Amino acid sequence: MWDRSFGRPANAVVLPAGWMLTNSSVPGTMSEMPDGRIRLDFVNPRTDDIPVLITARKRISR
Repeated sequence: MWDRSFGRPANAVVLPAGWMLTNSSVPGTMSEMPDGRIRLDFVNPRTDDIPVLITARKRISR
């Protein structure tokens, strides 16, 4: 779980290796980095902070 406010116009969060996104409280763009980690990009068009709650879980190895 990651709970934080974004005040900048552009923000990015990269999940640790082996983790997958389960939920984000605000819309964002999800992409996979070359090393397999998940990157989330958020845009804040407002002049104030936006609270963001991200949840993730470890991927199950098969």
